[in-house]
Amino acid sequence: MNQNRETLIKLKLIGGLKIGEKLSTRYLQIQQDSISTKLYRWMFNENRSHTVIFCRNTITQAQFLLTTSIDEKLKAEIKEDLATAKQGLQNLQETYGDCLRTYSELLEIIQTIDRVAV
Repeated sequence: MNQNRETLIKLKLIGGLKIGEKLSTRYLQIQQDSISTKLYRWMFNENRSHTVIFCRNTITQAQFLLTTSIDEKLKAEIKEDLATAKQGLQNLQETYGDCLRTYSELLEIIQTIDRVAV
């Protein structure tokens, strides 16, 4: 799969997050809040830090594509997906609202989207 498609898929995945859901960065899946999710995340060392890094890297990749691509259709799709990803990130903020650091890191990523997708 080429990097453009992979970045778009990751943006759509982030955008699909609802409040209370978590992101498996290992298998690129959305996980519902449950005991089995907690056990899985503990066993496979999935945590909010990995989620923040995944989100930051995905937005950085999207930003790079926006600034280097000459394909206007691709740029429009990226901007649309960034807007959706922003909502997913805001939902993650609610999910991880008990941790000021995670909340702040997600806010910084959201502000990056606001600067990039103008």
